[in-house]
Amino acid sequence: HDTSAAMVKVGEDGRVTVFTGIPDMGQGTHTTMAMITAEVLGIKDTEISVVAGDTDITPVDVGAFAQRGTIMTGNAVKNAAEDARDQLAKNAAEWFEVDESQLEFRDSNVGVIGDPEKVTSFAKIAYGTLHSKEGRFVMGRGFFTTPVDYGTAAWSFGAQVAEVKVDPETGLVTVMKVWVAHDLGKAINPLAVEGQIDGQVYSAMSQVLYEECETDEGQYLNPSRLEYKMPRTYEMPEVEYIIVETNDPYGPFGAKEVGEGPIVVAGGAIAAAVADAVGSFLPEIPMTSFKTWREVRKNKLREQRQ
Repeated sequence: HDTSAAMVKVGEDGRVTVFTGIPDMGQGTHTTMAMITAEVLGIKDTEISVVAGDTDITPVDVGAFAQRGTIMTGNAVKNAAEDARDQLAKNAAEWFEVDESQLEFRDSNVGVIGDPEKVTSFAKIAYGTLHSKEGRFVMGRGFFTTPVDYGTAAWSFGAQVAEVKVDPETGLVTVMKVWVAHDLGKAINPLAVEGQIDGQVYSAMSQVLYEECETDEGQYLNPSRLEYKMPRTYEMPEVEYIIVETNDPYGPFGAKEVGEGPIVVAGGAIAAAVADAVGSFLPEIPMTSFKTWREVRKNKLREQRQ
């Protein structure tokens, strides 16, 4: 079971509010939802507010995990925005005395396609809808659930190359640069895409090279951030982004995830680069300095015996 629901309210001043249950933990989900709504209604994303996280007033959403936010919640928001647009279009069509199919919502205006004389502001149509004879309060509803039998709406594809430097005397591994190519369908917010990729390269590097739980008979020996090592900001490698845009058939405007896919590829690329540098594949992670130094020493001794 995987479902998302959303509501889009249009106020009489033309301001739009999106109600969604999905949280934003820094991945930019709420900005993406605003941008999807803006695209459907033909307005600016700065004219949209997002209300989330309050289960008393927001509709159900399974949550922000499994790379599902853009495609699942994004589709729910898109459907809700389209419902709101259809309600506005009913009044606008009467206003211009045309069929609803002849209308376009663009540049914060509503007009008749091919007739530049018949155009008015989005806010005026919103006000007129609320104050029409029908007195329609515009609240669009939308939901989305997985449309296929195999449990996910989209598959991720990516490829990466990592360049590392290994100090043979200490085993210290430095990640110099990572090239990241990721198929994300359509990049709704390209800057946020780069931020997501940065975070996943950092996290993969941290898991592969740093993060180690040391225990003794069930007792943690490194329980704080002082002993449980993670990379510092200056250890973040250079990243080259290759945003591969396709058109996912199920995604909103062809978009799909960039939330977790790159971390899987980055971990493998860094581990493979370390193996190439030391001459053999380390059998476990994290590949700490001691483990890497031990592998380098083992390979040197093998070469000397040969």
